[in-house]
Amino acid sequence: MSQNLSSTTPQTAWLRNVILLIGGQFISLFGSSLVQYAIWWDLAIRSNSGVTIMWATIFGMLPQAFISIFGGAWADRFSRRLLIVSPDAVIAGITLCLAIAYATGNAQTWFVFVVLFVRSVGAGIQSPAVGAFIPEITPSQHLMRVNSLNGTLQSLLNIVAPAISAVLIGRFALQSVLFVDVFTAIIGIGCILLIRVESPQEGQATSHSTATLSPEETEYSTVTIDGSDQEHQSAWADIRDGILYSFQHPTLRRMLIGFTLACLICASPTMLSSIFVNRNFAETPFDLGIVQLTSITDKLGFFELTFGIGMVVGGMIMTAWGGFKRRLASLGIGIAGTGIANIIMGLSANTLMNSMWVYVISFVLFGLLIPLMNAPTFTYIQEYVPPTMQGRVFGLVNASISFSMPFGMLFAGPLADFVPIEWIFIVSGIITVVAGIWTMWPTGIDEEAN
Repeated sequence: MSQNLSSTTPQTAWLRNVILLIGGQFISLFGSSLVQYAIWWDLAIRSNSGVTIMWATIFGMLPQAFISIFGGAWADRFSRRLLIVSPDAVIAGITLCLAIAYATGNAQTWFVFVVLFVRSVGAGIQSPAVGAFIPEITPSQHLMRVNSLNGTLQSLLNIVAPAISAVLIGRFALQSVLFVDVFTAIIGIGCILLIRVESPQEGQATSHSTATLSPEETEYSTVTIDGSDQEHQSAWADIRDGILYSFQHPTLRRMLIGFTLACLICASPTMLSSIFVNRNFAETPFDLGIVQLTSITDKLGFFELTFGIGMVVGGMIMTAWGGFKRRLASLGIGIAGTGIANIIMGLSANTLMNSMWVYVISFVLFGLLIPLMNAPTFTYIQEYVPPTMQGRVFGLVNASISFSMPFGMLFAGPLADFVPIEWIFIVSGIITVVAGIWTMWPTGIDEEAN
């Protein structure tokens, strides 16, 4: 079949489904983001311990990395709608238990870690299912714009969630904030259950993946998608097939490697940005004209705001423009651009340019470029990977992000105590620029050649 299955959906039906999926997920993730920030803030305030935050990072990130690979396989074997709804329901339930524990004064740190663990596992199951569900309900010609719109809404969370969470946790008891996630989860589940779509059959390559690929790519696109065997093979076999498919597919392999390198080399050191600001700009007032920021928390909040605004603007640009015709060109330029942003961030240090405005420019640039990396990658997977493999491939993408960030910090974190952070930024930025150039370099057999 040469067209996406969803292209047969009537216009009003597919648009309604997209609004329900993206709108419902935005509402649900809004509540989850509020609670996630609130939990982390509460842990930091009550413990004032780096060890506590370290364990919170382990329980809050690594489970998603591990489970997302299985989540991708499950998204290809089971109902994607069920895989989106079930984690929301479980997370809402355990969050409700945590709210009751706080309300009765019985909340223990170990139980907070359990909640972070469950939330992380739920995200690992849900994210690949959402990514694989979008092309089921969206005509192929609208995939890039729908993905860009989804990315833009996710970017809005980076602006409003931290600020609203800070206001709520400052004015209300934590259990009151936790109830927000329960209500938004109910709304999100309701929206998903209202979606009406006929899912593709197992093993049926209903994507247009092989129709527009070169002969070399077509050869790789047929790796292990036989439906007669797929129903009976184990999740481990699904994972194996997803990895083999991804790394035997030249363009997809290059995308995954480039994406992973960007997260490992460039994104990981940026987790040190709060320490960088504290070391370089803590005592320096930041004059914005209408207001002067003096406290370190005000400055960090403003920087996060500029990053979120950059992501929103970048997402809006990608929604209207759609990116370069060569998906690898969009991804490579985005990766190289984040490397340049890292270099600029390092140059803003007080030992070099000593400018908070230069630092702001780097944060805005980061935000602008992230949609240029995300949208082409997700759209390529949805356009050229058969539906029966998409969940596994999305699981690999999510796992590469989730693993890369903490593993990168295992190196960058200790190094920051011996080497000025600005030089970590600059060196990692240079390496990332090289990785971006490699990613966009024409291979002669990628999909853009057709």
